[in-house]
Amino acid sequence: MVKKIREIARKLLEEGKVDVVLGYEKGTEPLSERPFVARTVEEVERLTYSPFAIQNLATYLPRFNNNKVAILARGCTTRAINVLISEGQIERDKIYVIGIPCNGVIKTRELRESIGEEIEDVSIQNGEIVIKTTTEEKKVKFEDWLNISCKYCEYPNPLFYDVLVGEEVKPRGGGYPDVEDYEKLDEDKRWEIFEAEMSKCVRCYACRQSCPMCYCEHCFVDSTEPRWVEPGFDKTDLESWHLIRVLHMAGRCVDCGTCELVCPEGVKLLFLTRKVARDLKRDFDYVSGLNPEKPPFFGEFRYDDKGDFIL
Repeated sequence: MVKKIREIARKLLEEGKVDVVLGYEKGTEPLSERPFVARTVEEVERLTYSPFAIQNLATYLPRFNNNKVAILARGCTTRAINVLISEGQIERDKIYVIGIPCNGVIKTRELRESIGEEIEDVSIQNGEIVIKTTTEEKKVKFEDWLNISCKYCEYPNPLFYDVLVGEEVKPRGGGYPDVEDYEKLDEDKRWEIFEAEMSKCVRCYACRQSCPMCYCEHCFVDSTEPRWVEPGFDKTDLESWHLIRVLHMAGRCVDCGTCELVCPEGVKLLFLTRKVARDLKRDFDYVSGLNPEKPPFFGEFRYDDKGDFIL
């Protein structure tokens, strides 16, 4: 797959069909692949791809509006592209989509912490992640370390593409069993879990910066007039920040899971975003990012919507 990606990227740059290629390169340590922009044919050799590439690359597209861009795109990436198109942030005809069928991405931070020692090498073989440390070789099941969004992903294949790398994969079946398990708990227990998770937050805003839907030049949380949320680590402000952000994601979040995956403190965020996504699908038959011509959920008004759910 990596060889094919490099061949496609090289040809696109050589023929001048694109100015840049958005992809991934090896990180500074095993279990790490980071976003990378290849601008020259020589830089194409740095491109790579594996389930350790956790970020949604659609995040960077609005920054390249004056360029012709090729982008490596999984199913959730193409959904994000559709939302960005529907919200007028990017233009489809400026983007060359290199489609990547996706078997899911790994919770790299959690896996690294579970190993507890320096990792020298890592590979994926026969459904297992093989990890070589300074003292031994460990094997863990690939499925056990999948991002929760990937476990129930209905759209692992790109919804559209200009070229596809590899064979399409079978969807995992969908559903929101994690949300349903959370909702089975009594109200006090749910609130206890929410407070415990939000208390971990250090307000680094990695979740915001990595999210393809958080493209505002000036975020509400940074606003001083009016000041919606105070700076600092007050309990109420931490919780308000996350609740307001979840509301802003309603009908826009494509459930890529990047926000939770990049959090340095391990704050669980998907039980909130996935609950909102589940409610919109269940109550309104709305799934974000499937159609670039369909407006975002809160951007559409219908006269025949009686609002019965409010009563």
